[in-house]
Amino acid sequence: MDDKEVLTSFFREKLLQILPDYEERKEQLTMAFLVNESLNRSQNLLIEAGTGVGKSLAYLLPLIFHSQKEGKKVVISTYTKILQEQLRKKDIPIAQEIIPFSFACAYGSDNYLCRRRMEKNLRLGLFEPEEEKEFREKVSFWAREKKGLVVDFPENIPPSLLAKIARDGESCLGKKCGFYDGCYYFRAKREWEEAEVLIINHFLFFAHCTTDYQLLPEFDTIIFDEGHRLEDAAVSYLGIDLSNTSLQRSLTLLYNPRTKKGFLLNLPIAFSQKERLKKKVVEVKDSLDGFFSEINEKVEPRKRILRPLALRTDFVSELASLNASLLEVWQELKDEELRIELRGMIKSLKKKEKEIKDFINLSDSDSVYWMEREEGRTYLKSAHLSVAGIIKEILSNFKVYILTSATLTVANDFTFITNRLGIESAITKILASPFDYSKQSLLFIDERLPFPSEEEEFIKRCASVIEELIKIARGRTLILFTSFKMMEETFARCQKGRFPFLKQGDKPSYTLLKEFQEDTASCLFATASFWQGVDVPGETLSSLIITRLPFDVPDEPRIEGIVEDLKRKGIEPFWNFQLPQAILRFRQGFGRLIRNKNDRGVVSVLDKRLIKRNY
Repeated sequence: MDDKEVLTSFFREKLLQILPDYEERKEQLTMAFLVNESLNRSQNLLIEAGTGVGKSLAYLLPLIFHSQKEGKKVVISTYTKILQEQLRKKDIPIAQEIIPFSFACAYGSDNYLCRRRMEKNLRLGLFEPEEEKEFREKVSFWAREKKGLVVDFPENIPPSLLAKIARDGESCLGKKCGFYDGCYYFRAKREWEEAEVLIINHFLFFAHCTTDYQLLPEFDTIIFDEGHRLEDAAVSYLGIDLSNTSLQRSLTLLYNPRTKKGFLLNLPIAFSQKERLKKKVVEVKDSLDGFFSEINEKVEPRKRILRPLALRTDFVSELASLNASLLEVWQELKDEELRIELRGMIKSLKKKEKEIKDFINLSDSDSVYWMEREEGRTYLKSAHLSVAGIIKEILSNFKVYILTSATLTVANDFTFITNRLGIESAITKILASPFDYSKQSLLFIDERLPFPSEEEEFIKRCASVIEELIKIARGRTLILFTSFKMMEETFARCQKGRFPFLKQGDKPSYTLLKEFQEDTASCLFATASFWQGVDVPGETLSSLIITRLPFDVPDEPRIEGIVEDLKRKGIEPFWNFQLPQAILRFRQGFGRLIRNKNDRGVVSVLDKRLIKRNY
């Protein structure tokens, strides 16, 4: 049999044996043929597959078939860990019944618990306060029966604790570690090497490519699911995202003047040298407070910084001096474990030192810089205006790449996405959704609400309308927001009645999604990752509420920079950038509702701009 006949038998015969309710979709088979041809001919492919095409199996089966014919590893990259989990628990088991194959999910190394660090930091007395010790015990007990993967832990682990128990590549002893044989990370890496199919996320992809392709096993063929988020992942990975609390955590690990504990106290150095180091850490912590106070005083949150900052506080010099002192100690140490742990701390602080220097001096003219404040934390941020050149160069190193998503086009045109990603040579194809939206869904636009620009009144009225819609739908509702702030404020205003209310951020995303799927009366308030890649078929999701059109905030620093850059180039930014972005996100959000041919439901849009504005 030729390839087409083999693939046809997969979808027309074997899937029916595994899934009695399976309905053949011509679009799914067409996509499988296209993917197979792209892989065989080493031709890059962009394929938009509307909701209901069944794109996961449409690319999985030909990809596995190709991998086994060629005897080579292939990779699938997704934007969110939610979709990684969905592939692992739903689609992969089905595909394995058709073609037996091995697979592994790969995550960044800091997503794995480090047994050595857990034991060492306990031995050195570095867990504080008491709640942190208790939580560490809970995590440790859980990990003994699991793979030590943070994403699987059913609760959110506090960042201060995670910094002490997660793997740190800079302080890893590798094969010299006493825990090497049972190490969660290296055990996972062995699974990656043996797997025929590796499932990663876009962030790990960019981490791999920008560290000389050292993090993952060798591969030359990759499929990007949620391909429309490739730019977002690159921008996020390549930019600065540094907070005062992360710096405080790094310094507190060295020495905490409040509890008189810290790594420095365990170093086998002279008492006088130890005292000098403790004093220097305290001075740097004080300088850190002064530095961020001055940043908060001089810089307006979420406003672009247009010129280098002239600051009184010379925190960078203080931090550099501490690093130099730590380096001297490191050079004298004989204990290999202490040496490697201290080296990791020095490298981490050096990276932060460089990021702060770049932030103050606005070092990259192709990036924008700004500051954010949130719940007592201050974040220093930067982002590239365009990553098209970077992505183009990275993708050129692969034999073949395929991008797929339910939303790659604007008005049936791929130009917007290809321009944003620097893609010049690829076959493009659109496969429409097999669903009949006119019969399966209703669209409700609430004209009673004020425009979203009247923020306070809009949120107040939104909460009231959401309560009303939840009662009508008897729960079974996903409410999508464009910002965490609006989600939190609206959630706080809503009266919690007889239906369970779930909110993103309270638990790990996959745990929340599972609870929402299993409790048909529940309501989930969500933003960000829940706009795409989430599959909740059936009665559980019968009502979808989109609170506002997903435009980027116009004065958001990166958007403002892109708008100015486009204007300089003579390109009208609203019609050529802001509107296409909003269209793609709106289509993604809308696509959460109807997931199979039996689904019925209502999409409620609380933003009347949808019918009151000329776009």
